[in-house]
Amino acid sequence: SQVLFVARANHRQEPYYNANLFVVPAKGGHVRALMPDFEHEVLRAGWATDSKSIWMIVNTGVRLNLFQVDLASRKPREVTNGDHALVPQSWSSTVAGRHVFMIDEPTRIGDIWTWAPGDAGPKRVTGIYDYLDRDFALPRQERVEWKGADGVRVEGVLTYPIDYKPGTRYPVVVHLHGGPEASDRFGWGSIFFYYQPTWAARGYAILRPNYRGSSGYGNKFYREPVGGYFKNSHQDVLAGVDRLVAMGIADPDRLAMTGWSAGGHLVNKLITFTTRFKA
Repeated sequence: SQVLFVARANHRQEPYYNANLFVVPAKGGHVRALMPDFEHEVLRAGWATDSKSIWMIVNTGVRLNLFQVDLASRKPREVTNGDHALVPQSWSSTVAGRHVFMIDEPTRIGDIWTWAPGDAGPKRVTGIYDYLDRDFALPRQERVEWKGADGVRVEGVLTYPIDYKPGTRYPVVVHLHGGPEASDRFGWGSIFFYYQPTWAARGYAILRPNYRGSSGYGNKFYREPVGGYFKNSHQDVLAGVDRLVAMGIADPDRLAMTGWSAGGHLVNKLITFTTRFKA
């Protein structure tokens, strides 16, 4: 009786908001936003078999996990958790209620996992990438948080150099995602960033900041570029670099920066604001 869909819109169907859940009567009629105040981003969604709840893949910033929302209460709950990203396009569920998906992890690009209600946690069913951390030294990833120039909380993913030694300062590459309605997460990420272990092997730390305009952090954060690109985003990036310097990880005299798509535009803005980056 109802059609479920996901749209980057608010409850009035105005554009450029974090993607959220909507339903509309199958015969046509009023469109309803199921969770108009949900602060994260819904990337995929589907009905539960009893039609009383909805399953969804949710971006919470540096992580992607499976959530369930009860239609009666409209309260979402996180089903899977961890420093990883479920691959949205890979997710499907069966009539029996079992979910199948790939998980992108720092040491595993994307093996297949399953989960069903009653399971203690997801179960990995393939071992295609077992060889990676067996045959290669892979870098450690960690979530880092800092405050932007105006006090807003910003976070990102820090990839440590291989053979990192605490107390030693390293050159840092700041890598800016595109969009800007996207976010960088734990794992290998998109094709734009499969080379991060090579940088780490050459002694670089890598910071991937989810600067203002990134998805998964609420609509005010997401809509910051509306009406004028990068009002605070460049300050968010510079504050992230300051955080790594304060942590004793970044060598302030050996900083580089790169970005793709909107992140490339942000690089262009940043180099008009600072000479801190040597490349």
